[in-house]
Amino acid sequence: MELESIRTRSIELVNELGEPSLTLEGGGEDRDPGIIVYGPRGPESSVTILVRRDTGLPYIMANTAAGSAVLFTFD
Repeated sequence: MELESIRTRSIELVNELGEPSLTLEGGGEDRDPGIIVYGPRGPESSVTILVRRDTGLPYIMANTAAGSAVLFTFD
């Protein structure tokens, strides 16, 4: 039987070592809905695309392992 939808708050994909490589987040009281793609250094090297629950504005954040961060917001 084919499912039309799966309902869950988040989905986390992991690599062969069990480390997270992608998180799809539905959001909640203290979390914004979005997606996080992790690089080889986990959250230190990641790209995050979220929509702020309080304002409805999307934003993109990119982090590098060297500690640099870029934040794009849209209005």
